[in-house]
Amino acid sequence: VCEAPIQFMPLIGWYRKLVCHDIFVWRSFKQDSPTIKNNIRDFHTADECRMLFLSPEGIVVDYGEKDREYISECRQFCIDQHYLPFEYVLTPRYKGSMTLLEQVRHCKGPMVSICLAYIRDGKLLNCSLISPHRVVPDIYTLNQGCGSYPVDVYIHLKRMHIAQDMNDPKTFMMENYQEKDQILAEWQRQLDARTASEDKWMNQFTLITNNEMECFCYQIGHLVMVVILSVLLNRGDTFIRLFGSIFCLVSGCHTIGWLLNSTSTESVPFETGIKAIALSIEKRKKYCEGIKKKL
Repeated sequence: VCEAPIQFMPLIGWYRKLVCHDIFVWRSFKQDSPTIKNNIRDFHTADECRMLFLSPEGIVVDYGEKDREYISECRQFCIDQHYLPFEYVLTPRYKGSMTLLEQVRHCKGPMVSICLAYIRDGKLLNCSLISPHRVVPDIYTLNQGCGSYPVDVYIHLKRMHIAQDMNDPKTFMMENYQEKDQILAEWQRQLDARTASEDKWMNQFTLITNNEMECFCYQIGHLVMVVILSVLLNRGDTFIRLFGSIFCLVSGCHTIGWLLNSTSTESVPFETGIKAIALSIEKRKKYCEGIKKKL
């Protein structure tokens, strides 16, 4: 389950839409509820099992004006619901999330709440939402080369029992997110006190490990195979032009997005550039509308 604009991203977005049949939502309950129900019904009709992963907060906030406004709205919502304002997480979009859970509540698989902590060089990247030191991890952050500190990802899992809480989805979701906020706040305290490595704390989490050597071997093997094929087929010049074109497209789109939006939001290729351009067009429209109203 992911935000709707992802389906328009070249290659991976199209694949997720046309092949994977992922659930794309616009963060509007009236618009998303039929989409969720139809998608789940299709998989039930086909008797097809799958794993569903959703982020109930529904958005990743960066550093723009709209992002700061949304953080303020989430904090105010907490106050209105008699909770202390969340410092590390946004408030969940409980209506759409519970619509999804209602469709799968009778399935045999477990439901698990996930909280991730991104640590680099002893610092929590997903620290307080209003902190100037907060880093939003994307594919560039997670795949930085040997010249940078690696990012360690720790995962906290909790089995959820939702059947008895379906009549009050707001409280169910808010309490779950309050717990996640407390987990990340405690991570920050442990790191500041340099006690995060103690077993009593670390036993609650699992470090997501990767096999770097295997990854490098796959990448090198893929490159060697493509080069050999291009030589055997006498298409070396075509290979160079194709590789150069793809590199320029991906890097150019990302650079344009970075310049326009001052941040990288690359969960799939081209996302940073396309989102930044869309936001710039939206800002331009609002600016023109404001000028027309004044006139």
